Amino acid sequence: MALYYYICKACGETSKFMHSSTETKTDCKVCHSPALERDLSTFLFNKPDQSNVDEVTKRERRIRNKIDMHKEELESFKAEERKTK
Repeated sequence: MALYYYICKACGETSKFMHSSTETKTDCKVCHSPALERDLSTFLFNKPDQSNVDEVTKRERRIRNKIDMHKEELESFKAEERKTK
């Protein structure tokens, strides 16, 4: 099983889902739009000893930072687009 992050193209919200690599999620948890794009992900471990938990936490923190950066870029892009209208 893997923990997958999805970014909604409609509302910009980030959601995470745990599923196998062959499954995909189709609807945003917030706005229920089907416009989800899979982002960076991390794997979960069957027996989470402390070192595995720490490693997953570090990965999630890096992924969260990347997601936040994308959200900021998206907002900047939207603001520029509004200025040109």
